[in-house]
Amino acid sequence: MDSIRLYYGSDCMQPKLLLSHFFRCIGFYVEEISGQARVSKAEPAAEIYLISFEYVQEHGKLINFEKPENKILICFGGFRTDAFEEGLQVIDWKENNDLGLLQDVIRALNAILQSKKEQPDHIYSGCKAWKDLVEAAARFYVKNELMPIIRYSHYFYGEKHLFQRIYRAYTQYIADLQSLDEFLQEDLLQYMILYAKFELDLSCKKNHYILWTDSKGLIVECETLIKKYNTNEELRIMLADARFELENDWLQALDDYQFPGLWHCRYSYLKCGRIVRLYMKEYVSAINILKKALEFKSDYFEAEYQLAECYEAMGLYTKACTVYENIMKQFKQKYSVHMMSPFELEYLYKAMVKIALISQNHLLDLLTASEYVKESEKLKKEITNHKYLELIWPGVMEDDELIAAIDRVIADRMKVQWDKFY
Repeated sequence: MDSIRLYYGSDCMQPKLLLSHFFRCIGFYVEEISGQARVSKAEPAAEIYLISFEYVQEHGKLINFEKPENKILICFGGFRTDAFEEGLQVIDWKENNDLGLLQDVIRALNAILQSKKEQPDHIYSGCKAWKDLVEAAARFYVKNELMPIIRYSHYFYGEKHLFQRIYRAYTQYIADLQSLDEFLQEDLLQYMILYAKFELDLSCKKNHYILWTDSKGLIVECETLIKKYNTNEELRIMLADARFELENDWLQALDDYQFPGLWHCRYSYLKCGRIVRLYMKEYVSAINILKKALEFKSDYFEAEYQLAECYEAMGLYTKACTVYENIMKQFKQKYSVHMMSPFELEYLYKAMVKIALISQNHLLDLLTASEYVKESEKLKKEITNHKYLELIWPGVMEDDELIAAIDRVIADRMKVQWDKFY
């Protein structure tokens, strides 16, 4: 298994997003642990802790000190300590320095990987100059602003200006990777290029543009790498996602998501549950699958939404409303400080509208329906709040046209479209 376990608190949104996406770009599945998430029994390549005063307050303790040689601690938000055991890799993160953080983490992770026995079935083990290659990728990643761009590329579509920004960033990033002549024979570099092509193609598909690469060829390349690195979770997930998102082959994708090596990946359970609900209409089976995802993270709002959809389709309206209300509770703190992502805003809005619809049409509770309609209308004021955007993509605030495009898309997604919530 090629995985990283990432622990974080509620105040470390930006570094968590940065590390989580970058690790996927270099071939690691990321098991994110926060709040009520359950730690799987999978053995990760390394464990990374984003440590702050908020993290200590939320978790009540710092860290499990077993296997300290396998851990990286990133201190931020003014948090400092010299109480860590010998053998731990400790990084003092300076805010607004994404490249510096990635470089420090790469050096610490390289030390951990170097200490492990060489395992040829791991994609990172086969790369002779892993640190040099990944550091080059980090420079290109930050230069092209991939972390903030990916947060919007799969969510916003139909806005030409935004898509052009995404398209330029990814084509340049791919060209940058392809310019690394000394690494062209490395499977890891081929993975990085393949993953970037997939993310670009996914944006093309959602924006109704011609795919940048041949999706069938991309799948063949993915299968070729899987033959050598059979246990790599991200390769397996990319294969399933490519079949599902690019080829619309939900039946084969369902089989791919159920690969035994993905038993610890809650994302796979989410995708399986959605396919079984949406295409097979087998709601009881979908519920059981989605509950597996929620075993790993009880506040996994995407899975909860699919679960509520199943209850609603079965006529279990009170149960459905309870789950929709749980989604709303999860966002209460973020909503109060205006730090919700557009993706979270949409889910919160849909949960409110769903409760209003069920209350009106099935529970015949017009008072509750009216209250939730009012709340959903109040939520629309968040459309022009750019606090989250400023945090993860500060440079974009100077692009008035792009900001206007983002606001338009959020407004469009937050309309009461009674027959289009799925």
